Amino acid sequence: PNITSATATVTVQSAGTITLPANVTVAPGTSVPYAVTLSAPAPASGVTVALVSSNPSTVSIAPASVIIAANATQPTTLPQVTGVAFGSATIGSSAGYTSDTETVTVNASLSFSPSTYTLTGPNTENLTLTLSAPAPSAISVTISSSPTGVVTVPPTVTIAQGATTATVPVVGVSPGTTTITANAG
Repeated sequence: PNITSATATVTVQSAGTITLPANVTVAPGTSVPYAVTLSAPAPASGVTVALVSSNPSTVSIAPASVIIAANATQPTTLPQVTGVAFGSATIGSSAGYTSDTETVTVNASLSFSPSTYTLTGPNTENLTLTLSAPAPSAISVTISSSPTGVVTVPPTVTIAQGATTATVPVVGVSPGTTTITANAG
């Protein structure tokens, strides 16, 4: 037949973008809400956003997917990221929208109690080294003093799995002032 063909150009645009929170930090053994946000309200059918951790043994996310209802930009209940072990992992999202990937870091801090102390003579006193969250596994902490020669300290102490403290014996050697440092890195 003498019928000319027809063409049409179709462009498929993203329905929008998924945004995840940046620079989230969580302590081991704790969970925090993790906002999943669409750049525009969800269509009438709603949107299911899949979420995945690049390293679930460091950071987990639950649930693995959330539903964002029609005309909403966030799910009714936010998913939770949980620190499992020290380190970091990326959380990825997908749903037919432009996806987002953000890093979640699991960390804690160390502190001494008391933070200042005066020893008299060659006595031994104990400082308490405290980790800000329970240790997910035993942690070896290097102890040092600077300048040296004022006190002696053990080269390392261990904070047991599930514990938050270790005792650091400090022995006075000669008059002076020194700074005691604990380093788990």
